[in-house]
Amino acid sequence: MRDIHTLIPTEAPYFFSVPDGIEYFDGTFLTPDGTKTAATIGDRAFLDSWALKWVVLPEETKGVGFESFKGSYNLQGVLIKAKDAFLISDGAFDECSTLRFVGSNAQKMPA
Repeated sequence: MRDIHTLIPTEAPYFFSVPDGIEYFDGTFLTPDGTKTAATIGDRAFLDSWALKWVVLPEETKGVGFESFKGSYNLQGVLIKAKDAFLISDGAFDECSTLRFVGSNAQKMPA
């Protein structure tokens, strides 16, 4: 397992571990205080997560960091539910050779 960094709305940053073999991520994770929704996905958070296939990011998630999903070779699809702006950082989906689509409801995708 790798420790990754993600930011939580109105709270301090959390560090958590992405389990090996995870196939689906919905933008939430469990903490001692309950389930939290990631405001952003940290740099290299899912780097080389070979089993990851689907990602659905809720409205509260506003961006993905540098190389956050790089090397997730089996990633097939990403759905972004944010309605306003959503930031996709450089290399976020590099080396995702089976990625078929990234769908977004966002009105703006700032560079």
